[in-house]
Amino acid sequence: MESGLGCRFVGGLFGSNSPPAPVWGTSNDLNLLSEALAADLSISSSVAPEGSSEASYALQATISHLQKAGRIPADVEKIKGLSDSQREALGFELKTLDPATSIQHLGKPNFVNQNIAKVLAILRFVARYQELKTGSKRPVIQVGVVTLTVDGFKTHFRAQTFKAADGTITDTVWLYRWCVMDGNGAYEEYWRAFSGHVVEQQANTNVPMADVPAPAPAPAPTPVHQPASATVPKPTRKPRHTAYLKFEHDHLSDDELFASRPELIQGDAIIRLARNYSNTDIFERINAATPRGIKNVCVITKRLTHAIEAAAEASGRSVLEIRQEIVNAKNANGVEHSAVVDTSRYTSSE
Repeated sequence: MESGLGCRFVGGLFGSNSPPAPVWGTSNDLNLLSEALAADLSISSSVAPEGSSEASYALQATISHLQKAGRIPADVEKIKGLSDSQREALGFELKTLDPATSIQHLGKPNFVNQNIAKVLAILRFVARYQELKTGSKRPVIQVGVVTLTVDGFKTHFRAQTFKAADGTITDTVWLYRWCVMDGNGAYEEYWRAFSGHVVEQQANTNVPMADVPAPAPAPAPTPVHQPASATVPKPTRKPRHTAYLKFEHDHLSDDELFASRPELIQGDAIIRLARNYSNTDIFERINAATPRGIKNVCVITKRLTHAIEAAAEASGRSVLEIRQEIVNAKNANGVEHSAVVDTSRYTSSE
């Protein structure tokens, strides 16, 4: 075991009501994570748009969170509009990007590609921009990474921090990484942001911007003309998943169940979770723990309805009775919910 590494139960990873989860890390890293969660930060359930880099999307969401909190300039995106010569003159050179070998193998498990190196380079750009805009000393931002590793039926969390530059740390931003082992023993890597409730502040427009030149105007986009007869093909419907019918989950903890493939969390599995979590909590926990999220909380509601009806048919009991048992369990477990058993659907004479 690594020197100085310990384990601590950390609450609020997936929201203020989520139960404590065992997280490994150094004392300093675990303290920083606990402080961030105490400040109402939690893993976001937002999924990256199809075709976009998950790491970049997660970092952009984190930067937006810092902008709303007033901790970094609101117009930092101006860096994108600078020419190569302007970037070099102002200290935004890409040569500050870490070689993959200097950081990639520090992750537990190893980082894939150069995702973390790019994240650190972008944070250095943000720090340099803040220095130019405010005239204050350049901040030193570090990135904290909470990694959930899924290896067979084993899961564990690990917290690590990585400095973007030398110096005294002025701020820490957090990202969530989800790693799952494939059939060849290699890990696939997915990313999410941390988000929270912050007081949005107006940008200070009185700060002089003489050191940051205005970006060159972007060329006008070339219109693409579609033939009048062109039709958009209808998307093909994916086949309904039935693997959940054989999904054995009794040996899994709740954290491990949430980290399972989303299509498996139906039937008995979702009834089990419904006794201890609200539909919103189930939705957010699944989306935070898995790379392929669920579109909205209505999917959870529909799955639970189908699961209850199937359970009633299989057991010979009434749907109303099973629904009431779930509501009673929620109440006994202190789950905040708005579930009301609608008897009219099952007692109507029509």
